[in-house]
Amino acid sequence: MLQGERLTEFQELYWRKQACVFRNAIDLSAYPIAVNDVCQLTLSELVESRMINANHQLLLGPFENTDASQGFVPENHLLLVQCLEQYLDSAQSLLRDQFHFVPAWQVDDVMASVGNTGASCGAHFDQYDVFLLQHQGNKRWLLDDGGHIESDLDDNQEVRLLKGFKATQTYDLVPGDVLYLPPGVGHFGICDGLSMTLSIGIRNPTPAELLADLSEFMIEDLAESTPMNNQLYSTDGGLPAAVADELFGEVSRLFSPATLQRWYGCYVTRLREPELLFPDDTREYANGMSLSATLPCRMSYARIDQMFYFFVNGDAFHLTDDDEAWVVTLCSARELPTGCLASSKGIDCLQSLLYAGAVI
Repeated sequence: MLQGERLTEFQELYWRKQACVFRNAIDLSAYPIAVNDVCQLTLSELVESRMINANHQLLLGPFENTDASQGFVPENHLLLVQCLEQYLDSAQSLLRDQFHFVPAWQVDDVMASVGNTGASCGAHFDQYDVFLLQHQGNKRWLLDDGGHIESDLDDNQEVRLLKGFKATQTYDLVPGDVLYLPPGVGHFGICDGLSMTLSIGIRNPTPAELLADLSEFMIEDLAESTPMNNQLYSTDGGLPAAVADELFGEVSRLFSPATLQRWYGCYVTRLREPELLFPDDTREYANGMSLSATLPCRMSYARIDQMFYFFVNGDAFHLTDDDEAWVVTLCSARELPTGCLASSKGIDCLQSLLYAGAVI
């Protein structure tokens, strides 16, 4: 969708600055996704699904006893289904083909919003960047000038509704159009006829979320650590500045750039629903055989302190330089063609991924 000069212009003028619309940006014939298929996903307990009615009341899936299971969303209800890329080949292909300018590890998910005329989840804002692709039917989007923070939300509502919303822009989207919204921009989407919008969200965790996860990661690594070697300070009862200096030095040693990068690789590839993988301890890997990543699988890689790491579904594999070529191929194409050879460490890694159901 974006590449070359068009991508450069987007980065300079719009990314994290202002909303913009791309007309007829994507040929949807290459990415068929039926409303019925999306509704059928809501039968599963593993699929994160919600419905919002006209009174902005929140209903949580699965929806076994509703009309949504028959491919029809009730009147004045908006159905929201998360992580389509983990269930539908077309959604995964859409990400790989059209949103390749966003690193795969940085994409949060593809969410479908399905509703009939008038359906809406109300005026709200997101804390992350989002691309709204109109996949079926039409939808009107009302936007404000942005800059919203959490205190702008109505605490009395089950969903994230803005207390005050004054639209300053209007966009009418038809199939193939894409609307980009930076964080903090208030938006209010209203379905026109049977409408399905695909929201491609970009990960933008808060500092609190990052610190909480990093702390857990470090605690696991430090399970067998020894106490700090504190020196004996003066006995006058005060806290000398040297205490803070020593603590800062210890924390700096623990939270090195290499450790942070290794943690982040695990963090961004972790699965929301590990149960979507189907372990199989009967398959044996032979060096050079072809493999494909399963739909839920999240992967990335990095060179850290001259060492090569492969991150898969929250795990870190320390591999050799000889493995870099096949890892890059698997991450970019999600397929490993016949003849890609791995080191002994790489073979062990691929065998583990076969057992775990990350590749087939």
